[in-house]
Amino acid sequence: MVHAYSKEEGVRQLQQAVHKICRKIALDRVQQKEKPSKKMKLTVKSLENYLGPPPLDFIPFENSVPGVCVSLGWTRDGGIPIFIESIKDSTISSPGIIVSGNLGPQVQDAIDVCYSFAMHYLKKIEPENKFFEKAYVHINFPSLYKPKEGRSAGLAVVTSLLSLALNKPVPQIAMTGEVTLTGN
Repeated sequence: MVHAYSKEEGVRQLQQAVHKICRKIALDRVQQKEKPSKKMKLTVKSLENYLGPPPLDFIPFENSVPGVCVSLGWTRDGGIPIFIESIKDSTISSPGIIVSGNLGPQVQDAIDVCYSFAMHYLKKIEPENKFFEKAYVHINFPSLYKPKEGRSAGLAVVTSLLSLALNKPVPQIAMTGEVTLTGN
C-alpha cells in the first residue's frame, strides 16, 4: 500500500487510503454485503477491490540482467526509483556511448564522467577485460516522466556499466550518489 498508493514524504496519502478502505468496509457492512466480524484481514489482492488499481507508476523491478540497476531520485512528492538499463549495441563496431531518456544537461555531463571512471576502474580491476575498448554502449533511463536533473544517479550509472562489462547482474538494491572522475 505504501509503495503503490502513496508517494510523498509524509503520510497524508497513506492516511487517505486507510480512511477510504474503512469507509468502504463500513458501507459494505451496513448494506449487509458482509457479515460483521470482530476482525478483518486485508490482503494485497483485496487492496485493489477497495482502492482501485494503483494510481502511481509503481513498477516491480527485478535486476536479473547485467547492465540493469536502480537509482533513487528525489521529487517534490518524495523519492522515486529510477531504472537504468545499459546494453552493448553489437550493430556498431566502434567504441562509444549513447544515452536516452528524459534527461537534463547536467545528467549527460555526469554520465560522461561515469563512463570515463568505469573505463579506468575496469582496467584497474580486470586489465585483460577490453569491453570498453570495443563496445558501443546504450544507456537508457526508461521510467522518467519528468526530466532527470542533477548528478545523483552517478553511482548507479557506474554500477550499471561495470555490471554490463563484467557480465554480472546487480543485486536487488537501489542507490544514489554522485561519482567524480577519481571515483569519489
